Amino acid sequence: MTPIPVVRSLELHCEGPVLLSPADALPLRAPSDGRVHAWYAPLDRLDPFRSTWVEHLDPNERDRAERFRFARDRRRFELAHGLLRTILGHYLGRPPRSLAFERGPHGKPALTTGGLEFNLSDTKDAVLVGISSGQAIGADIETSDREVDHLAVGDHYFVPDEMEAIRAAGEGSKERFLLYWTR
Repeated sequence: MTPIPVVRSLELHCEGPVLLSPADALPLRAPSDGRVHAWYAPLDRLDPFRSTWVEHLDPNERDRAERFRFARDRRRFELAHGLLRTILGHYLGRPPRSLAFERGPHGKPALTTGGLEFNLSDTKDAVLVGISSGQAIGADIETSDREVDHLAVGDHYFVPDEMEAIRAAGEGSKERFLLYWTR
């Protein structure tokens, strides 16, 4: 089984990366009782595993990776999807390469078998994987330096009370937006 490197499994919050040896990482038991496992890793700590993890990707994932115009985006995709497959493989006791995915009605990927729900999110320098059992999960990682029209996005996705609180935050409106966006 491929080791899960340089990540920390956390419940509900992230305190930063630590190295988990294969002995520390196994066995992984699926979260229960409404709990969520969150795995966070900086991309630079995952680079040593990239060549191995690329081999775990299915043909569709490899094609998607090759279509990225910039090498940094291809790297991020390969590392994020390789980490996801490695983590799911540990939970399910299966080789990462053997995992099969399908798309739901709204395009969200899901395992074809296995009973785990997951979500994958990445930024320019980190990846976050959320895992739950039997209940839908959403996980999002954002950087505060990302240039986005947070008021326009908020107007589209948030209820009026939330937008009022964001606008009332003045100089802190972007931070308030991110707080709501990532909850």
